[in-house]
Amino acid sequence: MSQILHKKTASFFKLQKNGHVLFWLGIQHSRDDTHPQFLALKNKWNVFLKCAHSPLVVLEYLDNSTYTDSKTAIHEAGEAAYMLFLSKLAKIPATCFEPDRHHEMNYLAGLFGRERVEYYYFARAVAQWYRIIKEGSIEKYVSPFLRRDQIASEWDDFDFSVTHMAHIHKNLFGNRLKLEDKKFFLKIEDPTRKDNPLQAVVRKSGAFRDDFVIQNVKFAMRNNDIFMVYGRGHQKAHQKKIARLS
Repeated sequence: MSQILHKKTASFFKLQKNGHVLFWLGIQHSRDDTHPQFLALKNKWNVFLKCAHSPLVVLEYLDNSTYTDSKTAIHEAGEAAYMLFLSKLAKIPATCFEPDRHHEMNYLAGLFGRERVEYYYFARAVAQWYRIIKEGSIEKYVSPFLRRDQIASEWDDFDFSVTHMAHIHKNLFGNRLKLEDKKFFLKIEDPTRKDNPLQAVVRKSGAFRDDFVIQNVKFAMRNNDIFMVYGRGHQKAHQKKIARLS
């Protein structure tokens, strides 16, 4: 059964299968250490530790930095760093089951074309700046994401620059790229918005990731108890797929 914890800031469901338990927590991506979801994570983590015999933490992404306190971890990298901090204290391994970026990008490009796909990743990074960072240059923030995609995709003949993203934007939407248009970029990353012109790309990306992740969770639950922390937008798909695990 699903539960909403701490003023709807964290959601939770639990599954027991084949002698193992899975705790799934859905969060809002945040670097605010006063956000009540971090207390929710800590409380459920303590409950999990008492019932898990072979625990494993599964995260949406891994942060390889080392932090000496939870507040710094949250400020630097949000819930992923916080959970890694807690897992290291408890000497419990953590992993990420997200698909390889190369395969995801090329799968989507085969359906929608390279320009539309890379623009989506670019727009998602801009939206992330608005949701989490909110300081400094947006262009400076998105540049590492563009370089990451260039390396992962192996598209040697594709221009991964903000200038090219502006050109693609013009071709797709018929107007000038405005990085200051917060509402536009938050809309582009949202798979539930019917007015999102890239909704099909967003949904296919999410479905590809969810299928890959849950398949790995299925294998991991053969030997492990799992504490899984993900963005709340994945809950519906994950809960449906996890419930079918055998």
